[in-house]
Amino acid sequence: MSPIGKIYCYPNNPRVFKILIAAHYNELEVEIAEFEIGKDNKKPEHLEKFHNEKVSLNKLLN
Repeated sequence: MSPIGKIYCYPNNPRVFKILIAAHYNELEVEIAEFEIGKDNKKPEHLEKFHNEKVSLNKLLN
């Protein structure tokens, strides 16, 4: 099964656990992107998708 989207987050984020649990119950796959807060959120490719430097939680249903 291909993922329904990608989550950009810092490790052990409790909000992400909730998303992963819901995905598991619905037999969906979600990709978790490796992300280093303070570094990756300032890269041009991140700013192109999310227009601010805040860590965006997800980009589901691409």
